[in-house]
Amino acid sequence: MSGKQKEKSNGDRSSKILEVISKLGPAIASIIAVIGAAFIANSFQSKMSATSLISQRELAESQLRASMFRDLIGPVMATTAGGKNGAKIDIVHQQLLIELLALNFSGQFDSKPLLLHLDKSIVAELKEEHGKEARESLRSIARRVKDLQVARLLNAGTKGDKTKIEPLIVKNTPQDEKERKEYEDMKNYYSSVSNTYKAGPVQYGQLGEAINMESPDKKHTLTITVNDCNWNDQTCKVLLTVKKNVLDSEKYDEINQPFTLTWFDFPLTDNTLLADGNRFALVFDSINTDIKSVALKLIWFPKVYFTPQERPINFADINKKMGFKPEE
Repeated sequence: MSGKQKEKSNGDRSSKILEVISKLGPAIASIIAVIGAAFIANSFQSKMSATSLISQRELAESQLRASMFRDLIGPVMATTAGGKNGAKIDIVHQQLLIELLALNFSGQFDSKPLLLHLDKSIVAELKEEHGKEARESLRSIARRVKDLQVARLLNAGTKGDKTKIEPLIVKNTPQDEKERKEYEDMKNYYSSVSNTYKAGPVQYGQLGEAINMESPDKKHTLTITVNDCNWNDQTCKVLLTVKKNVLDSEKYDEINQPFTLTWFDFPLTDNTLLADGNRFALVFDSINTDIKSVALKLIWFPKVYFTPQERPINFADINKKMGFKPEE
């Protein structure tokens, strides 16, 4: 076959291929469109099914929690109000219900009034031996709730705006020369440990002594004075003073907050919010009634943090909606 015949044959073959493609093109496009539409529809249906399943699960959980809350709080409120038709549940049953409330609804409502009321009722109604045991059980529950809330706070915030916890130890006022020497030795010890391990400073003071702490952004100075402690009830009278760090020529408002600190003060419900977004809470860590000393935690929240009572939605979601981005 000559060269011209080969070229003509190749041209005819190419023409036929193009003709076949042109005829099959719309059919192929239709098949691709159908497959793509089916894939998109299936993907959308899967997402909708997952969303629907999550919504149904959250609705069922919310209804369960609402029912649980009603069943727990109902008998307690009936008792504190005098009971229905004169009925009244005993103090042991009442304590069980309130402890379950505190554990299962941690941070979602302020349980301090109920816990304080129960603590006073235990003292009034139970004998000293049983009352002491019941009060310690109540404080143990309070410590669990506090630890759960602190653990939750440690995971909050971004790299440049994380929860900061500063420890404080306050000892009873030294009564003699021996106690004064022990106090100075312990104060020097905590100072040296902080410097040696480059850890955050452990503030160590005594009753009536003002302890100064700075906010993480250095814009505020917080002065904490533990004036007096009731070692039997395990409560302390505290004075908080907040000053804004400004130039001497500028005016600023000073905040003074005297209050009684108890085991039933929790960071998510008992905290102070400043105008610039700084938020802090002071809670008990431990109390040693033998040597009359109390360990506290000063908790600085992330500036963008909102408590569950202020916004019942996901913390990560609110960050995205408000345009906050983690620092690299």
